[in-house]
Amino acid sequence: MTLNEQFITLGLMFGCGWALGVVFDAYRVLTGQLRLPRLFIHLLDFVFWLTATLSVFRVLFYSNYGQVRLFVFIGLVAGCSFHYCFTTGITIKLVMWIVRAVKWLYKLLLRTIDLLVVTPIIWIYRMVIAILGFLAAAAMFLGKIMLQLLYPFKVVGMAILRFFLKRLGMEGLAVRWGNALKRGWVRFKAWLFDKK
Repeated sequence: MTLNEQFITLGLMFGCGWALGVVFDAYRVLTGQLRLPRLFIHLLDFVFWLTATLSVFRVLFYSNYGQVRLFVFIGLVAGCSFHYCFTTGITIKLVMWIVRAVKWLYKLLLRTIDLLVVTPIIWIYRMVIAILGFLAAAAMFLGKIMLQLLYPFKVVGMAILRFFLKRLGMEGLAVRWGNALKRGWVRFKAWLFDKK
């Protein structure tokens, strides 16, 4: 391995150490914000370090075909130390800003869905219920008026019917049938409302 290759590898390992520090800070902030269960955090730690190891080895393989030398570790430690001395505060602030931005966008999305979908559906539902209630009240009111308007015809019609039934001698039969119909109607209503 030439001196030039060693300096390139040292620079790449410095960059890897710095990147590991940045990613670890971001990972630490995110796991703190998400409040995950302890067991899940241990699993994520394992996945993080496995991924970090494989990524560093991939870069090392790219730069010097995977030869591990002392300057590889020196570069990693120097890059990580550089991050923790100079860029860790910026990284944490940036990640926290991104977390706040994502939370804000999530709340904005929920508000937008509420305003554009949920609220109109609730409003339409209430309007339909109000219109149906108004129509039912109007129908009942008009029905009562119609019954009051038809009452004189009922009285006259019943008088004419009684007159003809009396003339034909069927008044008693009509009374029995009328009483039977009333009893049947009362039983039907009682049966219908007992079912509910």
